[in-house]
Amino acid sequence: MGEMNPPKAFRVVAAILGAVLISLPLPAIAASRRVPNIEIKPKQAFIDERVKIILRGFPAKQLVTVRVCTSNFHGHAWTSHAVFLSDRHGRVDLSTQAPISGTYQHADAGGMFWSMSWSAEEGLAPGSARENLEPANFQVTAEVNGQAVAAANFQRLLVAPGVERIPVHDGKLRGILFVPPGKSPHPGIIVLGGSEGGVSELNAAFLASKGYAALALAYFSYEDLPPSLDNIPLEYFEAAINWLGSRPEVRHHELAVIGGSRGGELALLLGSRFPQIKAVVAMAPSGVIWGGITATEADPPQAAWTYRGQPLPFMGFKDLTPDQQKQAGEVFHRSPFSSLPLFQLMLDHRAAVEKATIPVEKINGPVLLISGKNDRMWPSTQFADMAMERLKQAKHLYHDRHLAYPSAGHYFPLPNLPATVNTLVDANSKTVIALGGDPESTAAAAADAWAQIVTFLHATFAAAPPGTTRSQPWLTSAPNETISRF
Repeated sequence: MGEMNPPKAFRVVAAILGAVLISLPLPAIAASRRVPNIEIKPKQAFIDERVKIILRGFPAKQLVTVRVCTSNFHGHAWTSHAVFLSDRHGRVDLSTQAPISGTYQHADAGGMFWSMSWSAEEGLAPGSARENLEPANFQVTAEVNGQAVAAANFQRLLVAPGVERIPVHDGKLRGILFVPPGKSPHPGIIVLGGSEGGVSELNAAFLASKGYAALALAYFSYEDLPPSLDNIPLEYFEAAINWLGSRPEVRHHELAVIGGSRGGELALLLGSRFPQIKAVVAMAPSGVIWGGITATEADPPQAAWTYRGQPLPFMGFKDLTPDQQKQAGEVFHRSPFSSLPLFQLMLDHRAAVEKATIPVEKINGPVLLISGKNDRMWPSTQFADMAMERLKQAKHLYHDRHLAYPSAGHYFPLPNLPATVNTLVDANSKTVIALGGDPESTAAAAADAWAQIVTFLHATFAAAPPGTTRSQPWLTSAPNETISRF
């Protein structure tokens, strides 16, 4: 075959290609270009890591329903859904696009996760679900005209690879120690639950994944520990502090404590009593000591905490006048029940408040307080403000901070955990109890709060040889701050 000039060669090649294309059915060509699919990056993500979900190959300007479900997340099956309009290329980006309808409203990369709910009719007490630390498996499906046309799976990790989980049964101590990977000793942190009892494994696993030897410490309603939150000796926690500081995996001079709700009250109390604690994080806390939670309502009021055999002064219904008790009775008939007005009534007794106030100025390190202004359980923002004022008046030698979230409530779940639970149900009375906060605000506040907690801890316990002095913004003398987030 002789040489062809370029124009002629181009015409021959084009003719051949045209013949091949003509031989293919047109529907097959269209299908090869527009096969609906779901792209998820990354396929495996840690709990606070952003997951990007993009739909491709869908009909242009078409309504597409996306559903996310999991059967092993936080001990329950959870689902969410949202309807999107595909663009002219048949594409939907869940990270940047707002849904037309569904379980959340605004463009939010985490919307399909925090808006998940479970099918049980009653509310879920935070922490009462089985804290399953196994990887959570998610299925994402996309539907057009009621028919599923694409599906994809991915996984979230609730604990980072290499973190060791060690059950603790040492003397009277009970809990779970989570140790990060690596041979170097790590800062230690005691993780406390609240009035739900048991152990806060999820929070401890999260902090261990960020580089801290985290002890999820139980102190009641767990194994052979007391069944209720009353007359708990502080010596138990002192033993836990000494035990954690003695571990070879832990830097004994770098110990912190974190807790939420009654656990936040306890975290402040421990920091004020034991100088080994060098940082305190208290979420939805109280800077005032409250009474115990006895096994039955018929039991007389008991102290929550004791020290050296003596009950610590506490606030409670005993401080209400007869008129206030009548007001309190009216509050109990509302559903869902908010205990906020009861605590506000009791705070009117200034002398009793002063007697039960925690001396937070004695804390041997910086303090981070986190509250939701829409807390319906108790006035945690007011409590935190009271603690901050006490720190300020005492000229506490650390940079303390209070982060107040205007629309958040009592509950600050880990990032990307469902935030749809804003009530809980009392196991005995079946009373529905309000926590406050709407799901979207709770999710945003929780994600920001946990990021702030990690920043606070990293700044407080910056890498430095044992015994050396660190100079960090959180540790230097500075006015304390109350910051309204969002």
